[in-house]
Amino acid sequence: MAADEMNEVRERMSLRVRLVRQLGQRVTQSPETQLEYMEDMQKLLTGQARDAEVAANNLAEQAPAEAAVMERYGDALVAAKDPVTGGQDWAIVKRAMQAELPAQAVKQLETSQSMYVTKAASREAALMSWIPTAEPSQVETALNRYWDAHEQQEQACTIDLGDSGQKYDRSRLVSQAWRAVSNDADLSARARTRFEQNSALMDEPESPTGQLAARMMTVDRASGVSQTRAWDEHMGRDRTPAAAVTGPSLDMMTGHTVTGQGPDTGLDR
Repeated sequence: MAADEMNEVRERMSLRVRLVRQLGQRVTQSPETQLEYMEDMQKLLTGQARDAEVAANNLAEQAPAEAAVMERYGDALVAAKDPVTGGQDWAIVKRAMQAELPAQAVKQLETSQSMYVTKAASREAALMSWIPTAEPSQVETALNRYWDAHEQQEQACTIDLGDSGQKYDRSRLVSQAWRAVSNDADLSARARTRFEQNSALMDEPESPTGQLAARMMTVDRASGVSQTRAWDEHMGRDRTPAAAVTGPSLDMMTGHTVTGQGPDTGLDR
């Protein structure tokens, strides 16, 4: 591959990394874009994995170390794209937990082991494991962290059904963490939301309420987030907004290890 063609591949990959950050900001600010966010992430993962494979093939002779990292990066992107085991959509989880839970509960959730694993094993983390200015060793370190978190999440979300085998539920970590920090009122609100959404989808699937229920249930299945506040507002139940939260940075790969220890400044993006 000519140098200019390789530069084009790198430019496309760099653009996708920038877009990931913009998508995360958009879905945080505009919750109605959640499904579009999930669809756009899938497209970015597909394109990035394709270009990573192209780069690996064409760097094999002149830069074998970089080629090996690109190949491994492509593997992480393919894993993140999987609809079942691909990890949480962190921007959605982040926004929802800040909107749904009291400030103290949000702080508990941010520092929980489950949230660190979820964060580090997300689609966004996979895409941002590589940046154009990073050395192969830096990308390799970021990928090691991604795969460690991916394996931890896979183990935590695998449910043993005995004679029936095993089932994988990738929203399980988020659901468990939410339950751990929620009070009885919050849990009751979540249960009511799910019941009402199921009823609306069955009774009036073509109505605005039924269509909203379908969208919210899709997000719920993908990320474990049931969005009770947004649903209550749609149903005409006025709820006081949660207090604004100022906490540690939740940017995807900015130095938190999957065990929630101190920042690794060498991996700051």
